[in-house]
Amino acid sequence: MNKNFDFILFGATGDLALRKIFPALYSAYLKDEICEFNIFAIARSKFDTQEFLAKLDEKSKIHIKDLSKWNEFIKNISYTSVNINSLDDFLKLSFKNKQKIIYFSISPDFFIQCCENLSKAKLIDADTQVILEKPLGMNKKECDEINNQVAKYFKEEQIYRIDHYLGKLMVQELFNLRKNNIFFNSFLNNNYVKSIELSVLETLGVLNRGEFYDSCGCLKDMLQNHMLQMLSLFMIDINCKDIRAAKSEFFKNLKCDEFIKAQYLANKDAINYTDELNVKKDSKTDTFIAIKMHSLLKQYEGINIYLRSGKKMHKNCVYFVVNFKDDSYLRIQIQPNPKIEFFLKCNEKLQVMNLNLENLDDKEPYERLILSALKKDLSLFNEKEELSNAWLSIMDIVDNTNFTMQYYKAYENTIHFNDCEFKE
Repeated sequence: MNKNFDFILFGATGDLALRKIFPALYSAYLKDEICEFNIFAIARSKFDTQEFLAKLDEKSKIHIKDLSKWNEFIKNISYTSVNINSLDDFLKLSFKNKQKIIYFSISPDFFIQCCENLSKAKLIDADTQVILEKPLGMNKKECDEINNQVAKYFKEEQIYRIDHYLGKLMVQELFNLRKNNIFFNSFLNNNYVKSIELSVLETLGVLNRGEFYDSCGCLKDMLQNHMLQMLSLFMIDINCKDIRAAKSEFFKNLKCDEFIKAQYLANKDAINYTDELNVKKDSKTDTFIAIKMHSLLKQYEGINIYLRSGKKMHKNCVYFVVNFKDDSYLRIQIQPNPKIEFFLKCNEKLQVMNLNLENLDDKEPYERLILSALKKDLSLFNEKEELSNAWLSIMDIVDNTNFTMQYYKAYENTIHFNDCEFKE
């Protein structure tokens, strides 16, 4: 059980905090995984604690099934209005416990100012941890700058860069399945494998995130972080002593060969991407990205790696496909309904062998990640060099403005590479 800690949440009135972070903390409390703690909710809004708790009731309870201990839980919460640019506001803050977790659920534009004022107010010490919410910049330069600035106030072992995909148990199993099952890992090399595919498909469009999404697109919102993290866990050396260092090395050796950028067009109930709220009419932002890559690591030489992700696709699904040289293949579905399927040749036909992995997980990603931070376990969080090298692997695409935008009708899967159809 984790106890005697302060959880300081900047951006407490934001959508992420109300929809994910507070329900995650409550879920841990409901399971008796945390006790004797204080939650300091901090945001710009001029609320008192009771007004904030009323908002929390309205926005967070709808994401919770069992409310039996909710009224007990919220007794641990206090709210303070803080202007991040005001040192005076920071000087009014005081915390109670030795272990302090500061969560930045705010725009990265405010990270440095927040760190500076926390430091000037003497609210940072050796027992303070900081969780940084993504995105950490929109390119390698911005990412490195944020990390270098935060490092002025926190040591690397105090910094927890969060990627909620790393809190999904099935994503963790991409590494564990190989490590714990020797046969599973033995054929994942260029002796047997022809290509590896990773697909992250969403039927949703940009919803009310038009302004943010138009600033980054699918490449930066999904592929650069979530997808590269999953790919690395699936391909790093299972005998590595440091997973984060192994991921960093993997990214250094990952190179891009080709890419496709596309936007969705009106179809059925969907409108054109450029007609979405707060999206520029002449936008060149990708709502679909596909990349063909290769690894310089010896065991993967000659294996094509295909990544694709898109909005307004024909289904919601996250899955790997490993194509073998004999035309059999392995399909690992992350979500929904986690499962592993082997498509094996039998009488010259492909027959499927299915391993269903449903009901494997009893925690939402944010709950698992917050509990890991409380235990000071950095393994599920990103390391500075790892993120920098992940950006490095795709900067040729980020910097490339000389490309031809392709288009696809919403809910139709029509874009492929010439040498890859992408298996469903």
